[in-house]
Amino acid sequence: EILLPQALRDQEMISQWLTERKGRKVTLTIPQRQAKAELIAMVEENARYELERTQRVADRNQQNSQDLANILDLPEIPRRIEGYDISHIQGSNAVGSQVVFIDGIPAKQHYRRYKIKDVSGRVILMILRVLQKSSTVAFANMQKILIYHDKTIPNFPI
Repeated sequence: EILLPQALRDQEMISQWLTERKGRKVTLTIPQRQAKAELIAMVEENARYELERTQRVADRNQQNSQDLANILDLPEIPRRIEGYDISHIQGSNAVGSQVVFIDGIPAKQHYRRYKIKDVSGRVILMILRVLQKSSTVAFANMQKILIYHDKTIPNFPI
């Protein structure tokens, strides 16, 4: 049984199609009283709340992206942002990590970690190796590349 807030056009045909797909009877019902009608009202209220919450998050992400574009003097808001970090133990056992944000939202399915075996000691070479390994990097389409190195590590060559 599927509860609906209002009747659908071709409701009977949809019910028959769902019945065929499910392999047993599926009914589309518009509740008129008590528990089922209250359930529909609660679903509508929850959907309205979630839509408002999602819109607030989208507005905040849009503003943050605009602020970032202004700070970095970009001609337009960046749609995709990739961040890279190098972790190592005194220059050895290096690992590079990639994080991706699309429209200000973390895109965890694009996160990557790279072992860096053939370059040791120089952080900038490690960063370039990770950028080279990353298949998503298209230097021709990049607006800016920012590289930050923590200078608090004493006697560590860049």
